[in-house]
Amino acid sequence: MKFIKKKRLFISAFLIPILIVGIYLIYMVIRFPGYFQKGENLLLADMGTQYNSLYSYIQDVLLGRASIFYSFARGLGGNMASTIGYYLGSPFNIVYIFFPKGLIPLCTFIIYLIKVGLCGSFMCFFLHKRLQVKNYSLLIFSTGYALCAYTVNYYFNNMWLDVVLFTPFVMYGINNIFEKKKIYVYTIFLALTIIANFYIAYMLCIFCLIYFIFEVIIRYSVRKDIKEIGNVFLKFIIGSLLACGVSCVMLLPAISNLSQIFRTPLNENQLKYDMRGFKNTVFNDILSKLYIGSHSKESVLSRNRPNIYFGIISLVLCYFYFFNSKFKIKEKITTFCIMLLFFLSFFAPYLNLFWHGFSFPNGYICRFSFLFIFFMIFIAARTFYNLNKIRIVPSILFIVLYLWMSKYISKQYLVFLEKSDIIISCVFVILYIILIFIISRSLKLKKIFVIIITCLSIVEIYINFSECFLTNQSLKIHINYENFYTEICPVLNDLDDDFYRVDSDYFFSLLDGMICNTNTLTTSLSTNDSRLYEALFNYGVPITYTTVRADLNKTPVLEALFRIKYVYGKDDYLDTYYIFKKKFSMMKYDYVIKNWKQKDLYLYENPYVLDLGFLVNKNYYSIKKKAKDGNVYENLNTLYKLLSGTDEDIFHLYDMTYLGDNVYEVDINNDSDYLYMAYDYDVAINWVPYDSIYINNEYVTTPTSEDVGIIKATNNYENQKINIRVGMDNYSYEPKEVDSLVVYWFDQEQFERDIAIMQSHPIKNLKINKNKVEFQVTSDNLNNLLFLSIPYDEGWQVTVDGKKTDIFEIVNGFIGIKLDSGKHTIKMKYISPHFYSGIIISIVSILLLIVYEKKPFKNK
Repeated sequence: MKFIKKKRLFISAFLIPILIVGIYLIYMVIRFPGYFQKGENLLLADMGTQYNSLYSYIQDVLLGRASIFYSFARGLGGNMASTIGYYLGSPFNIVYIFFPKGLIPLCTFIIYLIKVGLCGSFMCFFLHKRLQVKNYSLLIFSTGYALCAYTVNYYFNNMWLDVVLFTPFVMYGINNIFEKKKIYVYTIFLALTIIANFYIAYMLCIFCLIYFIFEVIIRYSVRKDIKEIGNVFLKFIIGSLLACGVSCVMLLPAISNLSQIFRTPLNENQLKYDMRGFKNTVFNDILSKLYIGSHSKESVLSRNRPNIYFGIISLVLCYFYFFNSKFKIKEKITTFCIMLLFFLSFFAPYLNLFWHGFSFPNGYICRFSFLFIFFMIFIAARTFYNLNKIRIVPSILFIVLYLWMSKYISKQYLVFLEKSDIIISCVFVILYIILIFIISRSLKLKKIFVIIITCLSIVEIYINFSECFLTNQSLKIHINYENFYTEICPVLNDLDDDFYRVDSDYFFSLLDGMICNTNTLTTSLSTNDSRLYEALFNYGVPITYTTVRADLNKTPVLEALFRIKYVYGKDDYLDTYYIFKKKFSMMKYDYVIKNWKQKDLYLYENPYVLDLGFLVNKNYYSIKKKAKDGNVYENLNTLYKLLSGTDEDIFHLYDMTYLGDNVYEVDINNDSDYLYMAYDYDVAINWVPYDSIYINNEYVTTPTSEDVGIIKATNNYENQKINIRVGMDNYSYEPKEVDSLVVYWFDQEQFERDIAIMQSHPIKNLKINKNKVEFQVTSDNLNNLLFLSIPYDEGWQVTVDGKKTDIFEIVNGFIGIKLDSGKHTIKMKYISPHFYSGIIISIVSILLLIVYEKKPFKNK
C-alpha cells in the first residue's frame, strides 16, 4: 500500500489513457452490439494484412514451435533477422504466450493498451524528474503524450509504439549525463529501443543529438563551461556507442539482412518541392493537423500530412513560452530552431528523406512526428510550471490569429477535418487562455483552476480520441481470425507427413503461412529479399511493392518447381491441372447481412509437384546462368532446359506482327487451350492502373497486380489470325518497345517430359525442423549438381557426410550444391549472418558499460 501511495501519480498517468480508451469502447459496444469481438474490428490497414500474422509467428517462436532465424512461411523461405528487428523486437510480445493463438487480435489490442498506459506513465516520470514537479497537473501533459495523434492515428502500427514509450526514459537518461554524470540509464534504454524497433529508433537517435544540444545550450555558457561541455559530450558519445554495441545482438543481423531488402528507387519527383504550394502546405497539410479530430481514414496513408496533434493546452502554452521572461533568449532561439527544423522536415523532401533513413516510406508519412510531439509537450510543461504573469495583449493576439487561421482552414476542402471540430478547438483555445491567465495572476485561485484545467485537458483528449480512433468500421475483413486459425489451419497442417508448400487465393492475410506455421510462397513484408524479388519477377510471379503472390490457376510450371503441392480456395480450379482432394468449410461473417454463414472451400493437389531438391545433369557454370529482364516465357524456357537437361521449350511464341497503335496480329496456328500473354508493367507501386486487353476489338481482361505476371486467356480462336490490342479503355498509345506484348502457347507434353526427368533423381528421407534440413541423395558422374528450391542465403551452414561444404547461387537466387558420386547425407542449418558476432559485441559492450560506470574515467 505504501508503494501504491508513493507511486500513485505515475499509476494514474498509466491508467487514465487506458480508461479513456476503455470508456470509448464501452460506448461503441453499447451503440453497436458486437463492435468489439475478440479484437476483430481493430484490424485496420496493415494490422489486418500483416502484423497479427507476424505476432502468430513470434508466439510460435516463443513457444518453441518455430525458428527465430528462418521461416519457410515467407516467400519460399527466408532470413527473419530484419523482420524481427522491424516488426517483432518488442519485449511486450512475451504477452502472446499467455493467449490462445485464435485470440491474437485481442492480445494485440491489450498490448496496445499497455503501451499507451506506459507512454503516459513514462512521460509523467520524465517531467517529474526534469522539472522537479510532482503533482497531478502533470497528467495534462502525460495524457496528451499517451494519446497524441501518433499513438491514436497509428495504433495499428503497434511495433512503432515501443520507441514512443521509451523516448521519455531515453531523454531522462540524457539528463542523467548532465546531473549525475552517469550514462547507464541512457545507454540501457536507447539499446532497448533499438532492439524493439531499429527503424523508428534511428529517428530517435537523431533526436537524442538534438535534445542533447538543447540541454547543453540551456545549462551552460559556451565561453565559461567549455571543459564541462566537452566532458558531458564525451559521455554522451560513449553512451551512444555502447547503446549501439549492446543492441548489436539484434542490430547486426538485421542490418546485414537489410542489405538484401528490396527498396523502391527514389523518384526525382519525390525530391522536388514546388514553392507555389507553400501556403497550402502550411495551412492545409500541417497547421490543420493541430486541431481536435484532425484525422480520418482518408488521411492515414497520406503522403503529405503529418500526425502532430498533441493537445490544445500544450499548443497554447508553447505560444506563451516565447513571451515568458523566465526563459533566456538563447534558449528561446534554440527552441525556435528545433521547432523550425521539425516544421521544415514535414514537407522539405531532403529533410524528410533524412529522417526516414534515406528511403521514402510507403504511406504513413512523417513517422518521426512523435518526436516533435514530445518536444512540444516538454516545452509546454516547462512553461506551465514557470508561468509569469500573462499579459492581455499576447492573449488576445493569439485568439485573433487562431480564429483567423481556423476561418481560413474551414473554407478548404479537407476530408479529415470537420468544421465542428474546428469550432470545438476554438472553444478550447479560449477557455485555456482564460484559465491560464487567471492561474498566472491569482495565487489564491491557482489550485482550483489547475484542477479545472487538468480535467478540461483530459476531456479534450477524450474528444479527440473518439473523433480519431479509426477501427475497421467499414468491416472489410472477410474471414474471422479465430475461425481461420481453428478451421483452416488444422486442415493445412494435416495434409502430408512430407515437406510441402501450400497456397491459396482465399486469404485472411497475405501471411497466412505465419498463422498456420505452414510453408508457402505468398508473402507481404517490407523486408522481402531483393534477390527473391528479382528471380520471381523474371519468372512471371506477380510482384508489387511489398507483396509476392503465388500465380495460381495459370500454369503448372512454377508450382511444380517450388513444391506447391496443395492449393485451396474456391471451386474455380476444377478446370485446371489441379486434382480435387476434398471439400471443407469454415464459418465466415457476412457483413452485408450481419450474420455468420458457412463458406465452402476446396482443397486440390498438384500432380506435377517436384521434391524440395533434385539432381541436375549440368555443370557449375551453365547452371549459374540467370534469367534476363523482359520476356517471362523465355526465362521459364531457359530455367526448365537448365534443370531438365533438354533442349526443348515448354512455351512457344506465336507468329506476331506489330500493326501500330499498340495492336498486334497473332497467328493462332494450333488448338491449345489457352493463350499466355505478358507485357511490361510497373513493379514498384501496387496501385498503378493496368491496361486492358482486347481481342478482335472485344474486351477480354484487365490484369491487376495480383495476376499481371502471366496473363491467361481462353483460346477461342483456333487456327485463325487475330488482332490483340493493349491499352486503357477507349484509349491506345505507342508502346515503349514494339515487342512489349508477347503471346505464347503452353506445351503440356514437353512439360510432363521435363518433370519426369527432374523427378528421376530426387532427394530422399527429407526432415525439416525449424531452421534445420536433413536428407539423403545419391549422385553419379552425370547428375552431380543438387538444386534446392530454397532461396540462396549466406546464413546456410551445410555439411555433406559430416564435412563442411560451400553452397552457391544458381538460376536466379536458389541453392546449388556440387556433389561427388555416391550416396550422401546432407545436413543444413540456418543461422542469421553476424548473429554470433552481434552477441559477442553486445556482451563486450555490457561489460564495458559496467566497468565505465563502476570506475569512471577522471578528467585530467
